Amino acid sequence: MAKQHKADTSDVGLAHPDVASAREAIHALLAKRGPGKTICPSEAARELAHTQGGQWRACMGPIHAAVDVLIRRGEITLSWRGERLLARAGAYRISRA
Repeated sequence: MAKQHKADTSDVGLAHPDVASAREAIHALLAKRGPGKTICPSEAARELAHTQGGQWRACMGPIHAAVDVLIRRGEITLSWRGERLLARAGAYRISRA
């Protein structure tokens, strides 16, 4: 049974350039991993920072915003320590839906 956590949602949509780039970074990393594999949101932030020339911690906001949207769209799932999460809260891993 999946745990449901209250998500820290953002008003920033995928139309925002940073969030759109964050979505691309998440999908690119997931594509590099095999089926059923997960990524850490900080990995996506590091990828985004690498492509945009910034600090990875500053990229976490757009990554979280993209994750919230991608969950609602059903494109990704979240888990922590093998348990599925219905929303982003605390530590989590990202996988393809």
